[in-house]
Amino acid sequence: MSDQNQNPPADNNNNPPPQPPPSSGGSLLNRFGSRPTTTPQNNSPTNTPPPANQPPSSPFSRAPFGAGKSGGGTGNTNPPQPPPPPFRPLPTREQVEFALFPLHTVAVKFELKGLGDPFYRLLGHDVTLENSDSRLVVRKLEQGGDDVKAIQAMMDKSWEKYAFKGASIVYLLENEALVKQLAAPSYLPKKDFFDDDEDDKDKKSEPPKPAIKVVRAIDMMLVLNVLARARTQVLLASSPVMFSQHYLNRALVSDDPRLVALALATGVI
Repeated sequence: MSDQNQNPPADNNNNPPPQPPPSSGGSLLNRFGSRPTTTPQNNSPTNTPPPANQPPSSPFSRAPFGAGKSGGGTGNTNPPQPPPPPFRPLPTREQVEFALFPLHTVAVKFELKGLGDPFYRLLGHDVTLENSDSRLVVRKLEQGGDDVKAIQAMMDKSWEKYAFKGASIVYLLENEALVKQLAAPSYLPKKDFFDDDEDDKDKKSEPPKPAIKVVRAIDMMLVLNVLARARTQVLLASSPVMFSQHYLNRALVSDDPRLVALALATGVI
């Protein structure tokens, strides 16, 4: 028997033997485990996107001076932090103390109630007890007569001597509550924030002073002139005398310095 029959020819084919197809009934691990773990290398060029367009370098966009010199590292690209504000932030709620002050500190009140009998005080008549009621006196003045004309003539002469010019604002008092409001205390701030003097700490706290002091005119001639010449809330120097219950039964208050000076000169309480 020849050598050809005893030694079969060697297989010169370099192709690997075909792999059996994976069985459909195998497990999921067997199916995925049979796949190669390495991907075949492809000599074709890869589709990598080109680099994004970089903005041109600016000579002003350099790193801060001295950045990146220690250790050979790169400079810090973060912008420098702004300095803190010089003023402290205000709190959300802050208590503010304030006080209201009137333009003048003294006001004068004009009222016939409690001033007595004008016929006795001005004309020298005998005292009449019924004239202690100011409303009864006003009704007699409204009725007129020789005595009323004599009082009006005296009022005109006194008004000329007062030398009151122009006009003045008067305020109607309908009740005593308004007088209390005018004399209400004005509370000042506990501390002057613009004063650094600490000497006041040793001083005792003083009681609050009234915002405005109200005095009452007691001169019969001045009170009659103001009440009989004032119209509504304005007193005109040229207004004539009008004996009316609507005007004479009022109580007026004014802080005009001229009226205050006249009242202080003729008498107040």
